[in-house]
Amino acid sequence: QFAPLPSVTSDPEEDLEAISCDSDHPYEVPNAYVVQSRAKPPSIMMPSFMARSAIIAEPLEPETPWYKKLWGKVLIMVIVVLALVVIFLIVLEARRSANDLKNIPAEIPTVSPSFSPSMSPSHDDRPTLEIVRERGELWCGLQYRDAPLDEQFSSQEQQSFFDNNTRGEDWVPFYFPTNSEMNFCRAIASVVLGDPNAIQAKHMTFGNRFFKLNNREIDVLMMGDFYKLEREIREPMTQVGFAFSKPYFSTGIAYGGETSLVECAEKRSRFGDPCSRLKICVLHRTSVSTFLREFFPPSFLYNANLTAQLIDGLTKGECNVIAAEMFTWSKIIRSFSSLMGTTTGSYALGNSIMEQQYMSIVTRNNDLQWIDIVAGTVDVQTDTSYVEMAVQNTSYCPLNSTNTLGINFMSAPACIGNVYANVSLPEELSSFIESAPFGEIMERRNESGMVWAPVFGDLSCSSCPDALKEGTLARIKQRGHLNCGVIVDDNLPGLTEMGEIYCRAIAVAIFLGDITAVEIVSFASFSETVDFYTVQLDVVAGGSRYSLVNDWSPIEWNSELSGDYAFSIPYYYQDIVYPNIYNYTFMKEITLVTQAGDPLWSSFVNSAVVCGINAVGMDINKEDGAKMPLVDIFGPELRWIFRDVVSYSGNYDEIFVTAHNLTDDDIYDRGPNKVEMRMFLGLQKLQKIARALS
Repeated sequence: QFAPLPSVTSDPEEDLEAISCDSDHPYEVPNAYVVQSRAKPPSIMMPSFMARSAIIAEPLEPETPWYKKLWGKVLIMVIVVLALVVIFLIVLEARRSANDLKNIPAEIPTVSPSFSPSMSPSHDDRPTLEIVRERGELWCGLQYRDAPLDEQFSSQEQQSFFDNNTRGEDWVPFYFPTNSEMNFCRAIASVVLGDPNAIQAKHMTFGNRFFKLNNREIDVLMMGDFYKLEREIREPMTQVGFAFSKPYFSTGIAYGGETSLVECAEKRSRFGDPCSRLKICVLHRTSVSTFLREFFPPSFLYNANLTAQLIDGLTKGECNVIAAEMFTWSKIIRSFSSLMGTTTGSYALGNSIMEQQYMSIVTRNNDLQWIDIVAGTVDVQTDTSYVEMAVQNTSYCPLNSTNTLGINFMSAPACIGNVYANVSLPEELSSFIESAPFGEIMERRNESGMVWAPVFGDLSCSSCPDALKEGTLARIKQRGHLNCGVIVDDNLPGLTEMGEIYCRAIAVAIFLGDITAVEIVSFASFSETVDFYTVQLDVVAGGSRYSLVNDWSPIEWNSELSGDYAFSIPYYYQDIVYPNIYNYTFMKEITLVTQAGDPLWSSFVNSAVVCGINAVGMDINKEDGAKMPLVDIFGPELRWIFRDVVSYSGNYDEIFVTAHNLTDDDIYDRGPNKVEMRMFLGLQKLQKIARALS
């Protein structure tokens, strides 16, 4: 492959140098060589001058480029990682800035009380009570709505909300007067500060309300938010959990329209005649539309943006059935009744309530003392809503207190009266407010029941951590069994048995069906269980938030215990009579109690009560417990909590009947301890109003 040598001299090394430097011969040698001289003996074939010094070429390994060496590869990797980190930080900051812009509340007219602009988030970790008293006023998160929602926001504003709200967050399409929420705010201020006017109303939007509460920019949130188990565990926008008070209003979904098609909607049937013609008008992107999408394809739904469009859609043939919650029905019942009058017999309200929901005051879940204060205020207001002592008497405002925190819940009715007293409700809506005489109210409670539970919400989650890896659940799993205390009431053996059933049901959920993985310890009173650490209790059945109240009196509060415990929703109601306090009859709420410091564990325990109560409304019993939904929010190992609990203990009715040795015929002879049907009674009254107006 080499070109011939140009010349040969007596010195081979000079010849080789001449070849390599000759520009006329661009030798393309693929390898490099080490060239050295080595003496060779003369031979016949080799001239003597060549024997003197032979040129020997040996291959030389090519030098490795720097980027292929180990240190080069490491350098490149470090540069790439640093570049990715910089890009990530830039994107994160851009999104954060965009969210801040979205969450800026719109300017509103100044009214009394004024909605002041929100301040920067406070990172003060002190108890909320201490901060509020130092500040001298209570910050309440409210939505400004002196007018019905549809009149307050233009259709363009509502459409903008819909377009930017892909998560299906609740748009509250009903009339709920501002003074109701304001009065709850004033009631809390009366209890905490002794002055019902020591409040500042903070304007919230649906997009920023949970963020501002979590950032401590407000102390309480009162915007008609529905209590959902999902929000208690992990609210979808903030990814943190919140605490919800006892409900102050409840609502449910009902159907109305062509009689035969209303029956199809209630049965969730869409096949054959006439059900194949079903078309349902619903307010777009509300909790009602979210509910309907679980049972009906989009082609069966007609989305309305305003309440008035529900009736328009029905009259114009866009739909033949309306689905709305009860407060919306209270607004459109007159228009709907006029249709009933013009088309006699063809239009009617349905006979069933779908997915009853409850409105609550929302607080952060990491301050149990503050949760107790808000809960106590709501309890006293709702319990005194039908008692003479609820009449406002400013000469006693505020009432004195002997506890260390200076809390007297009866200051609320003394300072402002009944929070419902000054609410100007539409005539049709008044059927949902318990304003009847005391005896009639108690009879109605026994008839309709008081046991309630929040709806589940969306409990799916693809990234939720395994709850068994940390906190109380991890400790229980490692121990190998649940430690459960039960408060024994000799006068109510059935109540004691209900507590033991709940203990075993929780163990079944944790240990995937093992009913023996629990140790139950009996106590005569809640005070014996106070030291959770000594006896290593994980949960106590048979306790009550009113264990924090001295001698069960609603006037004095044992502040020494406040903030130490979390309480589930009630699973039993017990009448307590105080003859020395206006013959006041108080409904003692029996709950499961957990220790402070682990909100996830408290929500897990609460879920065991919630699923059994909701199973009644879902018509699921012990035999078909596998129909209960799976739950991802506690991690992959606890997905079967609802199915395991109901498959072991049954629904709430079955638990009560088993614990009290009742028969199926006795199931309705239980006083208030039945799953609430108050909204069903409200629907019956609304049906009467509709027929009368038509």
